[in-house]
Amino acid sequence: MTANSHRRICINEDNGHFYSSRAPKEISRGEIESLVDFYAKSQVGQMLFCVNVRRALFDSRKWEPVFTGYDPDGPDDQPCLDWLPEDQRRLDTVNEGRRQLHNLRLMKDCQLDHFAIWLERCRKHNIQGFLSIRMNDCHYSNDLNSHWHSSFWKNNPQLRIVTHRDPRKLGEHALDYTKKEVRDYSLGLIRELFERYDMDGIELDWMRFGLNLPYGKCRSGAHFLTEFIKEVCELSRICSKRTGKPMSLAVRVPPTVETCLSLGYDVLTWIKQELVQQITISNFLCDHWLDYPVETWKAVIGDHPVALGVCFHAGITDPAIENGSPRTKKWLQELPDIVRGAAGAALVKGADLIYLFNHCYYEHDTVNPQRVKYLQDIIHTCGSIASMSGLPRRHILTYQQFAAPGEPDRRKIPVSLRPGSMVLSSRIDNIIPLRFNIGPAAGKNERARLLLGFDNQAAETAGEKLKIAKVWLNDIPCATGEAVISKPNPVSSNAALIISWQLPEEALHPGENYIEFEAPDSTGSLTWAEIIITQPHMA
Repeated sequence: MTANSHRRICINEDNGHFYSSRAPKEISRGEIESLVDFYAKSQVGQMLFCVNVRRALFDSRKWEPVFTGYDPDGPDDQPCLDWLPEDQRRLDTVNEGRRQLHNLRLMKDCQLDHFAIWLERCRKHNIQGFLSIRMNDCHYSNDLNSHWHSSFWKNNPQLRIVTHRDPRKLGEHALDYTKKEVRDYSLGLIRELFERYDMDGIELDWMRFGLNLPYGKCRSGAHFLTEFIKEVCELSRICSKRTGKPMSLAVRVPPTVETCLSLGYDVLTWIKQELVQQITISNFLCDHWLDYPVETWKAVIGDHPVALGVCFHAGITDPAIENGSPRTKKWLQELPDIVRGAAGAALVKGADLIYLFNHCYYEHDTVNPQRVKYLQDIIHTCGSIASMSGLPRRHILTYQQFAAPGEPDRRKIPVSLRPGSMVLSSRIDNIIPLRFNIGPAAGKNERARLLLGFDNQAAETAGEKLKIAKVWLNDIPCATGEAVISKPNPVSSNAALIISWQLPEEALHPGENYIEFEAPDSTGSLTWAEIIITQPHMA
């Protein structure tokens, strides 16, 4: 079962957005319903509500609720809050600390089952309502005092993937699904959801945080995850008999088939045996990857009744270099024209669904109301090729951010301008190759430009040479570049000089396009690359 053809956007309502963005006095049934109402008149056809971190986000009978140990009338420094920064211990600020706990406890005390209310409201608006389970959330693993952690996780270190070092690397202290105790623990929560709620489907979110089997045992232990999914399928059939309607099973997994298999997600078997009805491919955080291998996934899916979603996050990684390494923790806000670019690329390749993760934080932003407008733009234009026609699209060169341990870094930029200083398999002498997928081609009244950004070193030592550097699009030469005075937003923080080349209309293809940039032999690096398609008056 997939979302309606004209409503192909999926929204993941995450573990904290709603509860942290509302003041306690705002909590009511009407306010809970308003979350779904916000999306009802857009292209959103599916909403997925996150039900847990390491604890449950409702008054579960099987898992500890996240508000366990919280005293609504207690001080800001009560034990479950004292690990938080001071501003997150207060109710008067938007935060995922006290306010989140307080609102969850308040809804429980007022007998407001928010998941039941959201699912009911989805049915009213003909939106598919899913519950999403984080299979191994690892937030705050380095702080045992966090209220996010369950006693099951804290009291059973022997059930974790890595136990011999501090949990500084996210995911290493995840629960180990080769252990029956872990599988039974997760099945307990899932069984409760099937017994308690009337939903259209369940999503197993394996991308929170992506590691579920021990290092070196992922492929050999894949059968543990497959058998787990079979048990969930059986529970879903029982639930279908109770509700009298079909139940879909969705999964969110890494972006390539190879990475999935390397981490023990035997998607080939899941598809062949039709254990799942929806697969969403995803990076971990930030970075919508323009080269998501949608065609490969569609070929693997074949005639099986499985919908393919492509996940885009509310931000992209800044490719800037600091102290010799990428600034992987720095992110740039994702604007509507960027989402349209990525969504268009995915839809042209054959994706069935556009899945938005963490975009929910734009929905009720009282600090920056402009973000509400951004989200409105995204959910009204990014679900189809027709609705994005004539609107600006930015196709920014990003990369596969999430990979299995030991897989090669697939980062494409930054790239040194000096030949031989960086190994790039397809580089020939001073030619830097760049591949873009632009989705639909530019329309009759649209123009396409290539924007390349360079760091301070390159700007200072080769600024004039860069402006006259040769560029080819699909083997067709482009006109001489021009320095861009007003930088696009967002752009890499160390793109000191940006140069624009107009791309010849006759050479630009829908889908994949190949750029060759003849770099001057110089110090410095190429730090940003994008193709932007706009109306002439917007250029």
